[in-house]
Amino acid sequence: MRTIYCGELRSLHIGKRITICGWLNKIRNLGKLIFLELRDIKGIVQAYIEVENKPIFLKTLKLHNELCIQLDGLVRARPISQINNSISTGDIEVLAIGLSILNESDILPIDIYKTNNEEQRLKHRYLDLRSNYMSDNLIKRTHVINYIRKHMNQKGFLDIETPYLSKYSTEGSREYIIPSRTHRTKYYVLPQSPQVYKQLLMVSGYDRYYQIVRCFRDEDLRSDRQPEFTQLDIETAFMNVYKLHAILEDLVKDLWLEFKGIKLNHFYRMSYKEAISRFGTDKPDLSNPLEYVDIKELISNVNTTAATSAKDYKGKILHIPHNVFLTIDKVNEYKEYVEKINKQSFIWIKLTKQSFNEANIESSLGFGSLLIKAIKHTNANIDDFIFIIFLTNPSEHSFLTILKEKIAKDLQIHIKRWFPVWITDFPLFRKAANNEYIATHHPFTAPKKNIDLTNVDPIDIAANSYDLVINGYEIGSGSVRINSFNNQKAVFNILNLSKKEQEVSYGCLLNALRYGAPPHLGFAFGLDRLLMLIAGSESIKDVIAFPKSNSGTDLMLNAPSEIDRACY
Repeated sequence: MRTIYCGELRSLHIGKRITICGWLNKIRNLGKLIFLELRDIKGIVQAYIEVENKPIFLKTLKLHNELCIQLDGLVRARPISQINNSISTGDIEVLAIGLSILNESDILPIDIYKTNNEEQRLKHRYLDLRSNYMSDNLIKRTHVINYIRKHMNQKGFLDIETPYLSKYSTEGSREYIIPSRTHRTKYYVLPQSPQVYKQLLMVSGYDRYYQIVRCFRDEDLRSDRQPEFTQLDIETAFMNVYKLHAILEDLVKDLWLEFKGIKLNHFYRMSYKEAISRFGTDKPDLSNPLEYVDIKELISNVNTTAATSAKDYKGKILHIPHNVFLTIDKVNEYKEYVEKINKQSFIWIKLTKQSFNEANIESSLGFGSLLIKAIKHTNANIDDFIFIIFLTNPSEHSFLTILKEKIAKDLQIHIKRWFPVWITDFPLFRKAANNEYIATHHPFTAPKKNIDLTNVDPIDIAANSYDLVINGYEIGSGSVRINSFNNQKAVFNILNLSKKEQEVSYGCLLNALRYGAPPHLGFAFGLDRLLMLIAGSESIKDVIAFPKSNSGTDLMLNAPSEIDRACY
């Protein structure tokens, strides 16, 4: 039907007769000459029809954008003055000698050449995917996945598939439940990850596994989260953490160099506690130069209303240097935001020549000694701002990240570089609202040290886990796994799982750990999020062909939908 793609035509084809197919991208009528732009998945090419070719010329007068057409023609060199360097076919054009309409098209409900609202884009996704932006992203997705497979294969990993119909567990997020037709009272679930399967593969001796796999989590959504998503899932045995990290770093470096033309030189490392203290989050964006200082030691001896009302004297200092322009209106906007969310005091001062004097601070402000300590601690100078934020609930620190990012965006001070960082030493457990322990990552994570789990306060145990964060986005997470039957039982006991729950949910894994389970560890990249960063998008929806809306619905197919009971 066609002999070549539109976007593949080059000067080497000049003089050749070709047949191309695609959609009419644009039409320009110059009277005795009509120019067409024809588009397919490979790109755009310009064709022209001369008035002397009357049958085709008259047919062309009735054309409009987005018709599906076939065009026969001769490849010609463009006049030098008309060369278009913005497209790959810009030095040639096609003289049309035959044209067929393959299918008519109604007027499109969205303009694929302009920005449309998200609801309209998702409702008419099959049209939205025609845009250059989306086609570029999906083509890049294919190339990235192929590159990843090649990389993993070269490292000796085996691509092994695991089931989608799986067993319910208490692993973490809510799961999608699938009723069994043949076993009326029983259910499958769609797996949150292949976690148990890949650990069982390690027991089986397949010591380097990977899979590009679909995962499912019934959780609240946002711009970088979907109910079904794709992971690059990795598990390996007989390997230490640093060797695995080196393999993962090599992959990320290669991807950034291949697809962004950027060389990543250094992967930072910091503990969970350090990340929370300095950045207010375990997903720090190191391109934002602003850092918090924990001021518990500064305010414990300060007698102020704000300080004495703060729980355990918890607070943060944020130093804004004078080489950025910050208005008082903006400062008050930040103050209002913090006091609304945090229900606690936000103190600020701009260090003028007058206020910089310690005597003036002490005499004119009720919190002078605190500010003096803050100024010395941050090495602040004249015209700098100091923010002091007292925390009502130190465990609720997400607003600190939002505040810091908002300030950096307002002041346009982000460093235009990529900063990958490993976050390590997470707590193995945390307490839920009901005061019971839950696993910070999942219940198969090993502790950092080889300790007796039955004789230690669970809240003090550090996990041998690690997240990889790039500029504020967690692109992957992993850990060393428990390979001891007794230690795995001890973790389940700390999580208050009964013997019956342990047997029903994890009996297979527990049994497998009795049979020489090797030391093993793993990692999973959120592939959609990784692709979002590579593509330079702000939403993973832009790198997924058919994503769900923020409410978890498919606006194009109107799913979820009711089902006839007879189908059960």
